[in-house]
Amino acid sequence: MWAPRSGWQRWIGGCGNNMKGGATVGEEIRSSRFSPADQERFRQRLEEETATLGDWFASSRLADGHPVAGFELEAWLIDEQQRPAPVNERFLALLDDPLASPELASFNFEVNSTPRVLRGQAFSRLYDELRRTWQHCKATAASLDCRLAMIGILPTVQNEDLQLANMSKMERYRALNREIVRMRKGKPLRFDINGVEHLRIIHRDVMLESATTSFQIHMQLGSQRAVRVYNASQILELTAGQSTAKKAGGDLRQLMR
Repeated sequence: MWAPRSGWQRWIGGCGNNMKGGATVGEEIRSSRFSPADQERFRQRLEEETATLGDWFASSRLADGHPVAGFELEAWLIDEQQRPAPVNERFLALLDDPLASPELASFNFEVNSTPRVLRGQAFSRLYDELRRTWQHCKATAASLDCRLAMIGILPTVQNEDLQLANMSKMERYRALNREIVRMRKGKPLRFDINGVEHLRIIHRDVMLESATTSFQIHMQLGSQRAVRVYNASQILELTAGQSTAKKAGGDLRQLMR
């Protein structure tokens, strides 16, 4: 996370002894198991901080400076056969970049940019940083006899790749999987996508999420502009999604049930 660590941006979990004392979103936790008391404490803190954020917004206490932006790039590590290479732990250790971190699957990783105020040559600087970072990542992957793929869904990924054995070795991902399965009461995810081909998958954990990666631009806006910009982004996302669906000609009858 490149956003400033103000009070409401700190991870509100803090459950029991599992947290590393006020950790922020994305940091590691000590355990993937939580007691009912931990769950209740989390719920209370979520309600408290949501109310605090609402009060700050209503009273114009949030910062209202110039817009700031940064990028997040998620990518694949692949082997000589263009198959997923589950080596992100070794890759990140060699990369040694504080703005890089593991994704859900051990064949994915992400890199982030330095946040920049949106004025002057901000986008050119973001591009230059992305290019330098990508070249560093390519060289590091090559030292492991791997390559990188900047693509949404890797065409060679197989269902057997999307298993818990290929989950990155982080307790927060194990906690994510455990809690989602618990909330669904063990009910598996069923996907039925009918397009050029018909895909039917039943998955019992969160690893299907790692089948896709993305490039994201994050913006930090002043509170006076945030609502209008957020609403505009939702309209654009809906329009782009409808256009993509028409071009693909897919009949997305049941994406997930």
